[in-house]
Amino acid sequence: MFPRLRPMLACTCAASVLPAGGALAATTTVPAKDTFRGSIARATGRLAADRGSVTILIDVAQSADAVRPVVLRIEGIACFRATHCLSLAGRLSGTISARPSTIPDLGKRFGLAGTGTLGPLGRVSAAGAVTGVGFIRFGRETLTLDLRMKLGSVTIHALSPKLPGFTSP
Repeated sequence: MFPRLRPMLACTCAASVLPAGGALAATTTVPAKDTFRGSIARATGRLAADRGSVTILIDVAQSADAVRPVVLRIEGIACFRATHCLSLAGRLSGTISARPSTIPDLGKRFGLAGTGTLGPLGRVSAAGAVTGVGFIRFGRETLTLDLRMKLGSVTIHALSPKLPGFTSP
């Protein structure tokens, strides 16, 4: 279901981090728990034959609230002359919402919703989910993101690096 990914210890990429108030703060390093690598799993419309790989950085406001502001920064990996390769780049703003968990040993679940501009797609709306690491020594968080725009839709599946149990965004 998920593509084979290179191991990753932490992202050294710079990204903005949202404080409790929701305004963007100074640039810092995004922790591994908020870094995902994945690929385009499905595309429809004029994008149906397109594929590509992405890194997604999640900037989440630290708060106990069930709904928090979130910024998703999506960085495509260069295609190097590949045909039907979609190298996404841009930023989405929206919310991350806690979802009820039905099985206590599974990781915490969150819904994602947002809008923004991604090159070369233009204006997109996004909906998706993130599942944290549950009752296990080490595991990976999973992220699924559906992007919708005039050209069609794109679904991205991504994984975090290995993380300790009970980790979540």
